[in-house]
Amino acid sequence: MTLPFRILGREVLPDLNRIVGPDRTVSVEPKVMGVLVRLARTPGEVVSRRDLNREVWGGAYVSDDALTRTVAEIRRAFGDDAREPRVVETIARSGYRLVAPVEPAPGSSPPRRAVAAPGVAILAVAAAGGALAFMGGADRSPPAASPTRAISLTLGAENEFQAALSPDGRSVAFVRSAGGNDDLYLRLVNDETALRLTDHPAQDHHPVWSPDGTRIAFVREGPEECEVLVMSALGGDERHVVRCGLDQHGVAWTADGRELVLPHREGDAPWRLRRVSLDGSRTADLPPPPSDRLGDHSPAISPDGEWLAFVRSYAPHSGDVYLRFLEGGGEARRLTFDDRSIAGLDWWHDGGSLVVSSDRAGSYGLWRVPVSGSGEPQWLAGGALKLKHPSAARLRPALVYEAWNYEKNVWGLELEEGAAPRRLAASTQWDMHPGLSPDGARVAFVSTRSGHPEVWVAGFGTRDDTAPPSRLTSLEGPDVGQLCWSPDGTRVVFEARPHGAADLFVAEVPPGAVHRLTALPGDEVAPSWSRDGRLVYFGSRRSDRWEVWAVPAAGGEPQRVTFGGGLRARESSDGRSLYYAKSSEPGLFRRERGGEEERRIWPGLPLDGWASWDVARGGVIVVEPGDGGAARVVRLGPDGRAIPVASLGPGFVGPGVSVSPDGRRLAYTRADRAEARVMLLELR
Repeated sequence: MTLPFRILGREVLPDLNRIVGPDRTVSVEPKVMGVLVRLARTPGEVVSRRDLNREVWGGAYVSDDALTRTVAEIRRAFGDDAREPRVVETIARSGYRLVAPVEPAPGSSPPRRAVAAPGVAILAVAAAGGALAFMGGADRSPPAASPTRAISLTLGAENEFQAALSPDGRSVAFVRSAGGNDDLYLRLVNDETALRLTDHPAQDHHPVWSPDGTRIAFVREGPEECEVLVMSALGGDERHVVRCGLDQHGVAWTADGRELVLPHREGDAPWRLRRVSLDGSRTADLPPPPSDRLGDHSPAISPDGEWLAFVRSYAPHSGDVYLRFLEGGGEARRLTFDDRSIAGLDWWHDGGSLVVSSDRAGSYGLWRVPVSGSGEPQWLAGGALKLKHPSAARLRPALVYEAWNYEKNVWGLELEEGAAPRRLAASTQWDMHPGLSPDGARVAFVSTRSGHPEVWVAGFGTRDDTAPPSRLTSLEGPDVGQLCWSPDGTRVVFEARPHGAADLFVAEVPPGAVHRLTALPGDEVAPSWSRDGRLVYFGSRRSDRWEVWAVPAAGGEPQRVTFGGGLRARESSDGRSLYYAKSSEPGLFRRERGGEEERRIWPGLPLDGWASWDVARGGVIVVEPGDGGAARVVRLGPDGRAIPVASLGPGFVGPGVSVSPDGRRLAYTRADRAEARVMLLELR
């Protein structure tokens, strides 16, 4: 136990990490209290930075910036001024000294006798503040912290998300979606008034503050182009920095505020991280990920500017957190081993851990991940809502994040009858990736209703088929993706990621055995059967870019089918042609089975619509965005014209559209609820 003491009329309670004054009580981080206690042991004497590091942080590496911020927190608690110090004085190129008199609190002994071993009494409380403990030593995993305040910063009816907390924790920049358009807004944490920063027909996303809190960088995404811009934190003129790739995943500032780090890709290559100077005069690529990865994205730079944390994805919903030096190269170090979906990360203000949004426990929650690499991630916040894109302050223990109440359901539509869409499978979780059976009477789909992604089967929803959905698989863990029925209706092939990379599996219907069809290097995704049931087509990047391959349904060696790019393929009704979409080039393509000539039959399919189509008797059916956010169903005519068939209304989300072989029924995924609000979480 460390006994209380008094400084300038305020009572310091080390065991509670509180400083109690006549007008307010201030809670501080354990490391802040540790420094204060150490200075109070020898008031008036200079304590070197090296001694503070050794006695408070246990000798782990601590940046000068982290120690400076710790002392700034002490001054803030006492209302002290570094220019005219009354409590802590900075001694240039040396350390700090406590200039205020220290008095024992009523009923206690003087603190210099009470504090015997702060490295034991205090370090056991929390993770190493500002420490990147790659130097070895004891496990410094962050403890589960208790929130002192969790409040909603969203007051209106519009969705607000992708929030960024200013370095001092007082202001929030965020995206507000209104009228089908996303723009940036700014508000003070303690003020309900929001200032609009941008007003542009394109979508403005991913705001991030400069280290000094004076500027905001953000991404502007249009239908065919993307750019990164910088503006004053109070709005005004926008300055173009660099072009970027569509579906951008975050931007980070370097500690000196002169450069940005952002994901970049060329063609079909994996995403890699690139440094770009604000004036555009210099670009430098960081070491690339392995060629069989989707790529590196979501960069976050440590408070001291030395370390870069990022996500390395194996696929759209599978990845882990990595760490590397920002300067000097070297191998990236893997911090998590979950192979799960990660929706954003940021550095905790002390520099010793990361706050990560992950579905590692089944739903998106916030986790503290120690950067030392020792110790398991510790749960911070979560529950029924999906918590994503955390952003932490640099000067105090606070963060903002987006909380989603998001529900996906499987819907169906009778194309030939002009009937209204109806819900086929619904839950409070996610039902997605539908696949219609050959007779159109059943739909297989992926659902998280049991806590993990599994394949389920339901009827199409006719009056004669009201039985509840039945579960087809019991995988209990891996992410599950797109699926397709065999032509005879006895099996379903689907993609799953038991160990990061996607493999193909086949489940018997009714529920029976599940066996692995492929175990190849890289990913096998978007499977479909040949019309005779002998082959399974799939997309793979085994050849350094996505191509369509085929494997015998009974097992065997896969054969490459396309040579100019390909991702998702479907055979024509007569089995003579193969239709496919690419990941690197918009449009829908066709080639004769066994032939070499490729023809783009429709240029209107966007890159993100690679799974929003299917083949049936009579041609190709495509679901495409319509006016006002309402999706529409079109049929491609022989001349390449898109002929309207039906409207799905708003809420259509991909990937995955399935049409029955006779062309009469369509199944798709719809977001029936998508509510996002910005939350503030302050911790002890």
